[in-house]
This record gives sequence, structure tokens and C-alpha cells, in this order.
Amino acid sequence: MIFSRIYTPNYDYIYFNCLKFEKEDFIKLKEEIKTIYKYYPDIGLKNVFFILDSKIADLKIEGFDNDLNYDALKYIIKNLYDNEIIKKENLKIETNKGIKTINLKINYNKVTSIIIDIEKPNLSRRSIPVMTDKNVFINEKIKIDNEKYIVSSVNVEGTHTILFCDDIDMIDIKKIGTLISNYRQFPQKTNVEFVSIIDANNIMIRIWKYSKGEVKTCDSSICASVEVGILRKLLNKDKMVNVYTKGGVIRVVCNNDKYKTITYPEICYEEKKYYKI
Repeated sequence: MIFSRIYTPNYDYIYFNCLKFEKEDFIKLKEEIKTIYKYYPDIGLKNVFFILDSKIADLKIEGFDNDLNYDALKYIIKNLYDNEIIKKENLKIETNKGIKTINLKINYNKVTSIIIDIEKPNLSRRSIPVMTDKNVFINEKIKIDNEKYIVSSVNVEGTHTILFCDDIDMIDIKKIGTLISNYRQFPQKTNVEFVSIIDANNIMIRIWKYSKGEVKTCDSSICASVEVGILRKLLNKDKMVNVYTKGGVIRVVCNNDKYKTITYPEICYEEKKYYKI
């Protein structure tokens, strides 16, 4: 069969179009897929995805490691639409994190922007989870290795802990990210976001994933950071916030009980390869 490798500004992704696959064929493909890593060690299995039929949505996008990667989701959707594999502009996509609502803006038959609905962060200590006797964990002090940090934690499809700092480029993200990710108050670990406020409508962010290290962008991390900025009255609640990441600018709008992220994906390049199963 043919698979596609997408070259994007952030990462490269491989996806298999399995829309016409029988279940047995897909299981066989997934069992054999590790051989791809021998030929594309620069990508890794975490960036391999499958396009599948769905009984509850327009289609299903499943990662090899079952992780939801918003950057991959956007570029795969863009690639599918630009190549006329999908023709709808308003989509429901099944993922391991539930059904995602995605709206595409089109110009000259190409995707120019992608809007994704993301559930508003949960502040409950049990949902985060974080070990504290308080109902929420906002603007709290923690001490690790004699260093004090002021942090805020929320749940957006996982645990996120936000630190505000003057210059995120001066942060030793690996050291501090690892320390906080594994801190005893977070029994299931936590992702860590380092945020610098430019003004009430603009922020810069660096993202540390406890399972991956530093990543260039992540919509759930972005929404968590904006939520905490609003709660601390550092950001405007009713206006669009521009979030500057290492993977580009993503705009965020708070809309009632949901957030919307707006991305303007750059041109990506596709290379088709033959894979025998």
C-alpha cells in the first residue's frame, strides 16, 4: 500500500490511509509497522498515524502510540483536504481523547486556517490531579531542591502546570521541567508550561511534556496557559489571545464552556512511499 510522509515546519509525520481496510488488515499493518522505524529513524513511531473509518464521526485518526498530537492532526487534515480525500469543511474527528470538532477555512480549494474546539480547563484538584487540601491549585508556592516556584495547575486532556517568567528563553527547561513534572504533589506527573506575558492579548510559551521533553507546540498546553492567565487577570477574557510558540503563532478564543484554537498552517510537502504488507 501507499503511505504518506508529510514535511511540516515543526515535525515530519507519516500516515497510512486505512479507510478501506478490514479490521484484520489494520491489525496486521500495526503489528508490522515497526519496520518503518528502520527506514525513518528521524521520525519515530510516535509520529506515525492511521486514517480509519469511524461509526461515530467523519473519520478516525489514531496514533501508533495512541497519543493525541494536535500538530499532526492539523497537518494530516490539511493534507487530506488539499488532496481531496475529504471534502467537508466542518468535521468530527474521532481520537483517543474523544470527538474533536474541526472547522476548515478554505481559499482556492486549499486549507488556510484550522479551528479546533477544545474543552475548557478543569480546575478541580481531583481532576488535575494534585495533592492539596485546596479546591483549586492556582498561584501556589512549591519548593523543590531549595528553589521556590509559583505555579498553577489545571486539567486539559491531562495535567498542566503553568509558570510565569520574564524571559522564557533563559529558562533551563529540561532541568526545571523535569523537576516539576516529577514533583510529589503530582501523582500522575504533569506537563509544564513556561509563559511570558507580552501584554493582555499576547503571550510567549515553551512546553515541557513529561513523556516527550520539550515540544514546539500543543493546543491543550496553550489553552491551559491562557486559562491560567485569565484567572490571574493577566490576559483579557473576551478577546483573542495570540500565543507565540516555537511551532508558530496560534490564536485562542474563549467561547462559553469551550476554547477555540485557530492555526494558519504553512505549506507542507508530501512524499508518497510504497509499503508492502
